[in-house]
Amino acid sequence: MKNFSFVLISLVLISCNNSSPGSSEINLSSQDIKNRIQKKEYSLVYFWASWCGVCRKTMAQTLPEIEKSLNTSKVQLLVIAANNDGEKISKLVSESGLQTTPYHLDFLGPDTWLLQKNNLKNTFTDLFPQTKVWNNSIPVFILVDKNLKVIDAKLPRDLPELQARLKQLL
Repeated sequence: MKNFSFVLISLVLISCNNSSPGSSEINLSSQDIKNRIQKKEYSLVYFWASWCGVCRKTMAQTLPEIEKSLNTSKVQLLVIAANNDGEKISKLVSESGLQTTPYHLDFLGPDTWLLQKNNLKNTFTDLFPQTKVWNNSIPVFILVDKNLKVIDAKLPRDLPELQARLKQLL
């Protein structure tokens, strides 16, 4: 009976915690992020939280313009929330006009800054062990190549500055 209960609880947790590719949101582990980054020559990766005003402003004003100007054969935009609230994430991404899939970090537990912060720290340590990209705040906006080499660990959020930096780097 104990084994049956364990299996049942495990199945419920797995089904609640993982979204299918066709859903409006997708939970990403560090390995999932690595796999997505390795699909294109370069990735602009934007880590944000739904409660962060600077993050929402950048999503509404800067990222849609950058997304329109990207050479998508070489560069992809990954927008990854540190939150667990998939509905709120999807709504904010949709309202911004972004065409990108709304992703969020995969973690269990309440959607609190302490857990979000811990999850971000662990994610950055897994993804980029040789480069410091985390300064205990969000947003984090970086440019990486498909080998997970960080090209720029602190991209500007201002559109003209970002466009100039990307032109210089790419």
